[in-house]
Amino acid sequence: MSSPPATDELPLPYVIYINDIPLRVAIFDDVASRQQGLMEVTYLPESSGGLFMYDKPNMVSFWMKNTPMPLDMLFFNARRQLIQIAQNTQPCMVDDCPLYQAANTQYVVEVPAGFVAANHIKLNAILTID
Repeated sequence: MSSPPATDELPLPYVIYINDIPLRVAIFDDVASRQQGLMEVTYLPESSGGLFMYDKPNMVSFWMKNTPMPLDMLFFNARRQLIQIAQNTQPCMVDDCPLYQAANTQYVVEVPAGFVAANHIKLNAILTID
């Protein structure tokens, strides 16, 4: 059994943009990586996070089970427009964790809590993936 990624071991090899704000991200684009996501990650540098990608728009559900730091979640549609925001979602270490859901979602970006407020991110912001 492998141990969870250490804070300095989470690879962040890709750059995306929300409006003109750059973020270094790990990409989660298959079932296994999306299920693991940022679980067990204890620290993310400022302006970094995870990009969850789906083949087509879906109803998606996220939770904070075994995620030890608060996050902001940004839900984007197929046109890469921001359609829903969940700010300051709190860690959950029990089995009955709240769900954060959005319909018609093709991309989700998770960033450290406070990113949305600090960068004045609003609905209809645009996600750019290079």
